[in-house]
Amino acid sequence: MRLFLKFASVEVNGEAFMTPRDFIDCVTGARPPISTRRHVIDAQMVEKLLHNTPRASDHSAFFHTLDRNGLVSCSEYLFLLSVLTNNSHHLNVVFNMFDEDANGTIDMSEFLQIMRLCNIKFKGANSSNECESQCPTTIQRYFFNQDGCGKLKYKDFLKFISGLQNEILRAEFSRYSLGCDMISPIQFAQAILRFAELPCAVKEKGLQSVADNMSAFEEDTIDFNAYSAFFHLLYRFEDLYSALKMFMASNRSISREEFQRAARAVTGKRLNDSIVNTVFLLFDADGDGHLSAEEFISVTRSYLARGTRGRANRSFG
Repeated sequence: MRLFLKFASVEVNGEAFMTPRDFIDCVTGARPPISTRRHVIDAQMVEKLLHNTPRASDHSAFFHTLDRNGLVSCSEYLFLLSVLTNNSHHLNVVFNMFDEDANGTIDMSEFLQIMRLCNIKFKGANSSNECESQCPTTIQRYFFNQDGCGKLKYKDFLKFISGLQNEILRAEFSRYSLGCDMISPIQFAQAILRFAELPCAVKEKGLQSVADNMSAFEEDTIDFNAYSAFFHLLYRFEDLYSALKMFMASNRSISREEFQRAARAVTGKRLNDSIVNTVFLLFDADGDGHLSAEEFISVTRSYLARGTRGRANRSFG
């Protein structure tokens, strides 16, 4: 909740809220606002902000389009962090758990139950009401209409989460590309290490390894599609972990082709070679050209936990 309060820029009746822009900034590792004073608004201004909420059929660039014209509660912040790194199977299980009448939809009351469980997951059993909002929000309006009587279908829920994942990846990519269509392997390495809980010296060694081996790359640029494909693989962490576990069980490192097979088994796609080369240069602890799975998995977990804990060393990205 500490990061939420650092980035939340709006206050309604003493309660802190993020704007959609605040949420994207928080999750992508932007620096918190220097000013700690929030913009205090009344009920009339809340309705004015929520009037900007698009129709539920429009999932494209939802947060980017709204920018600062919306409200995200603490409960919703915790909920979104919970579901962002889940694959469609896990999301379906969560959705069906709260679809009490098994009609393929959930209503507002069922959705609020999910919010309460997210509070408990992140804050403990005694805090289920601590982050519960008393103010209408953009996500509530989007999912359940102005009167709160709408129904959320699973397919719309999945499209919303998929769209948000892509928005976050696009924002991360843009942070390094500075308006260009490509980033370098070194910039990609910085993106991987940005949230890693590793000593600075280890990060610097990894980046230097990538820089020293640039001549080995057939292509020296990475586009957004390649970037997105890699991080979507990380979003399916449990499946990837299962695919790599047999190598870890035999206590041996993983070759590039074996890693590609694992990626293809999880996502159905082969990764860009420059992506794989960069990963192996960063996580080749023995210098034998193979992947050290434990370190890679540790850094992956740190990346997926971004937005839920304090920042790792900020000099990387």
